[in-house]
Amino acid sequence: MPSHRMTPDLAAGRSCPDTAKQTWHFPETAEDQARLEDWCRTVGPPVVSPEPTASFGDLLSGAELTVISWNVDVGGGDVIDFLETELGVACDGSQSRLAPGGMHLALLVQEAFRRSNEIPENPQGPTIPRAVAEDGRPGERLDVVEVAARCGLSLVYVAAARNGSEPRDGLREDKGVAILSTLPLEDVFFIELPYEAARRVAVVGTVRDASGRRLRLANLHLISTSGPARTLTTGNGSRLRQGLALGDARDQLEAQRAGGLSTEPHPTST
Repeated sequence: MPSHRMTPDLAAGRSCPDTAKQTWHFPETAEDQARLEDWCRTVGPPVVSPEPTASFGDLLSGAELTVISWNVDVGGGDVIDFLETELGVACDGSQSRLAPGGMHLALLVQEAFRRSNEIPENPQGPTIPRAVAEDGRPGERLDVVEVAARCGLSLVYVAAARNGSEPRDGLREDKGVAILSTLPLEDVFFIELPYEAARRVAVVGTVRDASGRRLRLANLHLISTSGPARTLTTGNGSRLRQGLALGDARDQLEAQRAGGLSTEPHPTST
């Protein structure tokens, strides 16, 4: 299996992402970074809105936090309806609120989508996959930025790939992962995972309760299958390699915060 080791440094010749604005980690191998660059140039910048626009109050010490992980099939999931009917969020912009007795929440979304003309206009190519064919769904088709605004939530979103090459309703689309929460999202960073059939990026953020205790949340969407040629080069260990890479990047960041960059992987990453 090729190396899963990670680095905070972009390889020579890479133009994106913009590491001046956010903290990133990347695969150590030049081959991975070269492939990922082609995909990265087709998507828009991350969205980091770390403060909820509604006042949900503090997470009291000892109170419960609901954490949900959901692959929404791009526009196929009705996130607003889920938040309102299953989690008790009254979505009303900055006036949004939790139901009486409702718990604070963090929603980790895979295959979230964003539509914006900040997404570059690019010609057809192998790094622009087809738009996801969504199942029919009732209600509005809202992107993750609109959902966060409608429900007053904090949001961090990072795109991994385009959602088709053609605009939809006049706007280009990309897709990736997001964290939405009733709590502020702190210490946000992104991890570009080793290349396995398509680009994948993990997003990490931290929430805390009123006493200062912290919980780190990581949202990632591992590759599901690799083609025959890729399987020969990775030893059919695509998900293992990406999982180990996430652990290695985490360990390096934790070591940096502790005052030094470790060169040895953490035991849980081996």
